[in-house]
Amino acid sequence: MGTLPVSIEIPLPFCLRLHDDDYKVRLGERIYLCRLRKVWSDFASVCNPDKDESPKPEFLIQVKTGKITRASDTEIEFDKRGFFRHTVFSTTVYIDESSKPEEIKNRVIHAVLPLVNRFLKAYRYATGEFHVTEIQWPDLCMIRDGKIMPFLTMDYPVQPQHRQKIMGWFGGDENPLTTTKPNVAKEDHKAIEKVLLQENPSFPLERDLVLNARDYARQGRYGLAVFEIGTALEVAVNNLLLSKGMDEEELRYHTKFRDKYDSTLYKHAGVSLKDARPTLFSDVLKIWNIRNNVAHKRLTAYTDEKGSLIERIESKDRVEPLIRSTEQTLDFLNSLYP
Repeated sequence: MGTLPVSIEIPLPFCLRLHDDDYKVRLGERIYLCRLRKVWSDFASVCNPDKDESPKPEFLIQVKTGKITRASDTEIEFDKRGFFRHTVFSTTVYIDESSKPEEIKNRVIHAVLPLVNRFLKAYRYATGEFHVTEIQWPDLCMIRDGKIMPFLTMDYPVQPQHRQKIMGWFGGDENPLTTTKPNVAKEDHKAIEKVLLQENPSFPLERDLVLNARDYARQGRYGLAVFEIGTALEVAVNNLLLSKGMDEEELRYHTKFRDKYDSTLYKHAGVSLKDARPTLFSDVLKIWNIRNNVAHKRLTAYTDEKGSLIERIESKDRVEPLIRSTEQTLDFLNSLYP
């Protein structure tokens, strides 16, 4: 029985900081050729009907010296959800040629979702772009003119004048849009391409949880952000201790979380976080305290042993240091592997 090639384009709900190019992606026994191209989103057309349609725009930016200059090979930093620019993912998938017309849409979606999500996961892991998450059925809400068109969720500019500045217009204001972010360097491109061609790539769960936490913090969901990093800290230390030969039942049921980073870690890895990095150790215990309050009391706060309130964690400024401490702790644990 033969297969029917179906070419498809998916406008992603964010802009990937990758050069427009073809990328090879392994999925199962087949290697697919996938193309990325960045385009202006519909709102940009409304703001500026005369804008340049080039996929490589220039932005007016203000460098550290105070000089205003033009920058290319860069993208808008605050535009996390494709409000002004987004990436179009295109590829060809293969379905059973005996498929009935009414079955084609579902078969195409089943074929393309794992492919595009394989790409997005490799990109997210290699670049740390936490807002790039896997797309699901609700994102592929309709097929129009043979193309799957997702429902886009977007970050709106905080102030209306940013919409003017983002397009590189002065409008009488000498301060252009604040931040842009360079496209991914060639070395990172190579790292992503290497992952895309692996048969069974490994994405450490704890690193994924930290990226989730950053995304939750961006959304103002601070309790979920701390819950994710607390879970990441438990997953990472458990994996390390098991790799050092610790009995799983002893670890899971008879070892306190605090001890995993102190006496138990010293026993099995020859060093404890408490001794080596005391400040990090304190942060880890604080994160675990908040994580448990979120899980068991629906309270996003740091409390003492009696449950009295010490600090509410209700802003990005309170969460961001905890995320950084988690990343440093994961690096510390990773250094203890052979």
